[in-house]
Formats: sequence, C-alpha cells, structure tokens
Amino acid sequence: MGKYWKLLTILVVIVLSVGTFYITTAIAGNSSPDFKFKLEKGDIKDIQNLKLVGDYLHGMNGEGVAITSDDTVYSSELSYFSQLNNSFYTEPAIQQLQKDYRGFMRGKTWHTATISQDEEQVVYANVKGNDFTNKVKEFEIELLNKKTNNKTTFTVDIPHHEKYNYVNVENVNLIDGKVKLVTLNYLSNQDQTQDEIHLFQIDLKKQKVIEDKVIYSNTVQKQQNSSLYRVESGNTTSFNDYTVFMKDTFKEMKDEYGNYYEEIGKSELIAVNMQTGKVTTFTPPPEFDLVEDSSTFAVSGSKLYFLQADGKGYEVLEYDLEKAALTKKPITQLPESDSAPVMRRQVKAENNKLYIVIQVQSQKAPADVYVIDLKKQQTIVEGKLVSEKVTNDAGNYELYINDFYVNE
Repeated sequence: MGKYWKLLTILVVIVLSVGTFYITTAIAGNSSPDFKFKLEKGDIKDIQNLKLVGDYLHGMNGEGVAITSDDTVYSSELSYFSQLNNSFYTEPAIQQLQKDYRGFMRGKTWHTATISQDEEQVVYANVKGNDFTNKVKEFEIELLNKKTNNKTTFTVDIPHHEKYNYVNVENVNLIDGKVKLVTLNYLSNQDQTQDEIHLFQIDLKKQKVIEDKVIYSNTVQKQQNSSLYRVESGNTTSFNDYTVFMKDTFKEMKDEYGNYYEEIGKSELIAVNMQTGKVTTFTPPPEFDLVEDSSTFAVSGSKLYFLQADGKGYEVLEYDLEKAALTKKPITQLPESDSAPVMRRQVKAENNKLYIVIQVQSQKAPADVYVIDLKKQQTIVEGKLVSEKVTNDAGNYELYINDFYVNE
C-alpha cells in the first residue's frame, strides 16, 4: 500500500506544479505588449516568413519573446514540455525537419550548421564527445533516405585528432554523394598558430574521410590576439555556395597610465567555395567600416552583402567573391532611422532576398525592418516593429532582439 501512496503523492506534485505553471503563465501574459509590423512600403506577405527572437525585460522579470507578422509569443505562454525542449529558440528550418522526420531528428542539435538536405536525403554531421575535457576523436554521421525512411549511422575518425582541444562544425553540405564539412579546429599546443579552418570530404558509401584539407591557419605575432568566426549566411539547410569567415587581429597596447588594452589591427575575410574547395583570402575594402559593423554581413550565392552607415542612413554594399571586387555603387539606399540611438544591426540573406533588422532604443518603434530583392536590387519592404496593447503595468519595458530567422 505504501508504494501506491508514494505514486499518488508524486502524481499530485506533478499536477500541482503543472497547474501552477499554467496559472502563472495566464497571469503574466495579461500585461505583456503585442508587437506588430507597421509597413510604410511593401506587402506584409513579404515578411510572413520572418521571425524575430529576443528577450523581454520588465522590472526584475524577463523572458523570451518571438515576434512574427501573425503573433507575439512569450516563452511563458509555451507549454511546459515545449519549454523543457527549448523549442522556443529552435530555427524554423530545424522545426520543419522535426515535423517531417521526427524519429531522425530526435536528439539532434537545433542549429542548421550541422544539417544539410536535398530532395532525396538529409544528413547530420557533428563531432562526438566534443568538449574541452574529453579529447575529440570522431565525426558522427547520420543519413536519412526521405523516400524509404531508412537511416544510416556511422562514425569516422578525425585525422590527427590528438592535435586539437576542440573541433566545431561550421557548415555541412551534401554534394554528389559526399558530405563536405567546414570545421574550426582549436589546437592543443598554441604557439603562433591558434586555430585552423578545415575542409573535410566524407564518402557516404565508403564511410570514410577521403580529404582533410587545412584551408586556413590563424597565425598571429607575439603580443597579439585574434578572433576567427564564421560570417552569418542565414539559417538554411540547403546547399551553400560559400562559407565565409572573418579574422580580426588585436594588438596589445598600453596607455599613459600603464594600463593594457587591445586595439583592432587588421581584418581578413576567408571565403571557401563549397563546390570546388577553392579558398580566397582578401582584405576587406576600406568602404567596410568593420570597427562599427563587423557583424552586419550576409552571404547569398557568390555575393557578400554588407550594411554600411553613411551619415544619411544606410547603404548596402555588394562584394563579388568570385571576382574579388566590390560593386562600384551601393545596390540600394535605406533611410535614416528615427532619432533613437541604434542598438544593433542584423542582416541575413535567403531566397534571393536580403532581410535587415535595425534595432533602436525606442519603445514606440523598437526596430526598423527592410527587405531587399537582390535580383532587382530594390527595397521592397520598409517597415517598423511597433508595440500595441501596452497596459500601464507594461509601460516601462526593454526589448532585445537577439536574432531573427527566415523560413526557407
């Protein structure tokens, strides 16, 4: 009889916990503002695939928020189990795969960098046992045939894995029956070379690595530091023509009081052609104001796009990665934001369109949103994110847009 009382007690605790969760959610949701897109140019259908994700802070309380053209959803409004699964922050491309291939996607990472697909198959590739306390040794590969629903799983040794503390998969592509991986490898014994960019080819039939090519070594001089990171190219599981990295080098300086600080020295862009494996390294043109805007890049096909403030507003510059040349004039001009200070600028490319979100410090219109048709080189959407249904209780709040996604 005792065990039944224990089970009953556990059940009551679960019911009360979940019940309290939903009551608290209902109370909290009443005072939270709704956000809508107010367009000054264009059609709302052109941003129906846009999803902004961030943090909403009100007093001492904070929670996640997702904003689309249809709805504003707070993390507290999600089901108990959705919150446990972290589905709120999952990229739309991954959510679609989870919906279509639930069994295959179970337990997979939520980031598109490790997944690629074509019409026939889906491939997942990541590092097994990837942390700083357990030496990396193997790639874990899983392949799903969409027609038969058959799954193939295997591991392959990472060549010279003993050299690395950490290996991060930056991009996965399916090409001609092979998986191409671009990885960022952090060396165990750092001297002047701190990390390396690798291009791996894995034969799916033979289930083995057939190429491991070091395409860039991040080497710095003494008394220098550097950061090497991938330029954002959207949240897609489709084929990427290029994978682009930025390297920033910092010099160690000393002020008049003897205090040390770092000053950015120079920057390099490293572009990897995923079809041919050709690597192009170039110094960004002076038109790119990297000190202020180092994160406002997007890659579409063989073009690199950069959002540049010009004193009147913003201009979008285009760099041809194949020709290694900057287009002579901006492809479009965007108007200046309102008088509120700019907090962050984010740019992503998808479906031959460039999506731009410029966040400002304003509660009435916390962000400007633009969509540019890259083929026509025209701005097709100009709009603002505005708050609606703000009660007195929710009047003083802060909204931080951490990221945004575009559905494929």
